Amino acid sequence: MFTVKGKPFMPMGGQSKNSSAYNAEELASAIAGVKALGGNTLEAPVYWEQVEPQERQFDFSSVDMLLEECRKNDLHLIVLWFATWKNGEMRYCPGWIKTDKQRFFRVLRSDGVPMNILSSFCEEALHADARAFRALMGHLKEKDSDTETVISVQVENEPGILGCDRDYGPEANAALSGAVPSELLEHVKGLEEGSVWEVLQKNGSKEHGSWEEVFGVKGGEFCTAWSIAKYIDHIAAEGRAIYNLPMYTNAWLSFPGWPIPGFYPAGGPVRSTLDIWKFATPHLDLIAPDIYSVNYSDYRIICEDYLRPDNPLFVPESGPDGLNARNMLRALADYNAIGYFCFGVDSILDMEGNLLEDAVLFAESFRSVMSLLPLIQKYRGTGKVHAVVEEDYQMNQSFEFEQYIGAVPFINMGPASDNKDHRHARNPKLIEGRPKHGLIIEAGPQEFYLAGNFHLFMVPGSGPGWLDALKMSLVLTPVDYLSVEEGYLTETGEFVPTRTRNGDESVFGSFWTTPYCGVVRIVLTP
Repeated sequence: MFTVKGKPFMPMGGQSKNSSAYNAEELASAIAGVKALGGNTLEAPVYWEQVEPQERQFDFSSVDMLLEECRKNDLHLIVLWFATWKNGEMRYCPGWIKTDKQRFFRVLRSDGVPMNILSSFCEEALHADARAFRALMGHLKEKDSDTETVISVQVENEPGILGCDRDYGPEANAALSGAVPSELLEHVKGLEEGSVWEVLQKNGSKEHGSWEEVFGVKGGEFCTAWSIAKYIDHIAAEGRAIYNLPMYTNAWLSFPGWPIPGFYPAGGPVRSTLDIWKFATPHLDLIAPDIYSVNYSDYRIICEDYLRPDNPLFVPESGPDGLNARNMLRALADYNAIGYFCFGVDSILDMEGNLLEDAVLFAESFRSVMSLLPLIQKYRGTGKVHAVVEEDYQMNQSFEFEQYIGAVPFINMGPASDNKDHRHARNPKLIEGRPKHGLIIEAGPQEFYLAGNFHLFMVPGSGPGWLDALKMSLVLTPVDYLSVEEGYLTETGEFVPTRTRNGDESVFGSFWTTPYCGVVRIVLTP
């Protein structure tokens, strides 16, 4: 999906805090955070209230600041359009929108009280947002089409209705009582699986009817989802007609086990409405989940929901902590993520520019990913990218390679990790006791690339003597190697060795790597 100068590009980095793009000083801290991670891309907001302070009078100086600062630091940029929706509300709309409540009418609660949310049924709001977005895309085309600093635009942010299950205004009520669009109904019938199809079946698979007649108690949420999705798709279509960049929107997820609309922005692109959103938004390239859950059972469900044939997995927000680090590795290795970002990247450094302790493990994992990025792109989706993730109470993690069995022990392996030269001076504070983490890339039957903080033991996967080799792996070397080297990858994926290991540094079937080794390349004897 993402390209730069016609070549595939995998964006990795961080998102600035919500207010960090108002001035250069705060933006600098976000850029410093991305650089500390070794990332290649910054996600930063562009605020409707700032670019159109007076109706039809545009000021793109803040956008120019973003472009300039990213270019200075050799970073790409994903623009986040904070407009009609930001986290299920309208906080970033211009003052002239906020004060004219008749022209730009709000969502009404069930008791008739207006909320701080523009109604998706408000045509004036739709046209105003689309006009501003067209102007933004025109400015980006003029200022950046040659440079291609901006690789994508997020249209709105976590859209939906926060605090109520749906819009109870007269326009919304009329839509709810009206017929479900025939094109949507035909599409859902043809799915033959998924949340929306199951609801349709449960309610008798009707051929026509109102939203509540066709979808029962889910009718209100589905009608809301259809309205918001069509609103956003219209804005995306208007923008792409001016400058055809990849576009997506992101999702504030429903809570697993407590999926009540209003606790998350109702009508947003959550698992229960995702099929409606995908059909209603042909001008969006994908729907991206913001994943803060560190519980892997929940995380796995989210990845499986959003990784679909019509929707690659892209994570625009996560937490910059150790628990999210291990899920990042899984997303890249197991769910073929095409990009990954942490939120609040401007808060991972102290006043002296050093990583905060809580962010060290995430940064180590992130840097390991970046060191292997060309190969991650090359082998994504092949099953050759493996995540090393240490779970609580787990003794080891095993891997089935094409011709070998690998194991990463989650215990202290003793002096092997001390066998470094002066370039690999160990920092015990950063290494000892840290969970094992990293990636293994199986580039061929005998060729492996490692990055992270772990030991990899390997034995033959089959053949005469493999069991004896496994039993003796702590005493003898069960596999023979042609070379073990430390180094780095070029942008094209070429490995450049900087240090050769042999003897004590690569015996007993143990190949180790730390965050300070760079990439370790192993070539075994056939």
